[in-house]
Amino acid sequence: MKIELTSDGHREKYLAFLKTALTGTRARTDMVESLGKKIHPIEFASLIRANKKNEISNKTGISIDWVNTIVNKFNAEPANIYKIESTPVEDLIEIFFAVEKDKYRPLEKLSTGQKATVIVSLSLVEGTSPIIFDQPEDALYSPFIFEYIVQLVRDTKNKRQFIFATHNPNIAIGAGLDLALVLEGSSDETTIQASGGLDDEETRNLIILHLEGGKPAIRRRLDAYRM
Repeated sequence: MKIELTSDGHREKYLAFLKTALTGTRARTDMVESLGKKIHPIEFASLIRANKKNEISNKTGISIDWVNTIVNKFNAEPANIYKIESTPVEDLIEIFFAVEKDKYRPLEKLSTGQKATVIVSLSLVEGTSPIIFDQPEDALYSPFIFEYIVQLVRDTKNKRQFIFATHNPNIAIGAGLDLALVLEGSSDETTIQASGGLDDEETRNLIILHLEGGKPAIRRRLDAYRM
């Protein structure tokens, strides 16, 4: 996973204002987007006031005829020039996830499970306070549970407490649990069947039963995988 920061890159409000302000000019969407993405609002207001149409054209690639139309529209409604300057432009944070080796995909193009994996991973990165997850495997992208979540927990569990309610053996065993509470529940109550570490035989046997389906199930899977 990688995170990129683009200074003044979050310009949705600025673009939305330009589209509204230029209504009636028939300016194409690509022109409006070029203005919004290539010229900062404060600079754009300054260029309008200075009547530097050629500079606007050079920066955006918009023809001088269309720049004349756009600048005249703002000069006809001077209040909009002040509104340009007050339109918020913020830094843009983009998150990318490695779906394959050296192949990253932006957050908005990830599957639901991959997005959940990113969110959980980010929540585990910093902090020392205890953190609780209720069955994260329900949303997580399965191939990445062990590769990302388990490894991250193993690397940082001496710095903070992690509490997982889970049916996933990769999380419970792979992360090297220190204390397991094996629960038996009904519709209105839950009881603790056993508690302890993996060195406690009763706890270990119940973990195998509840998480792995029992020893016969493990053996069948190993035979199927030819291990």
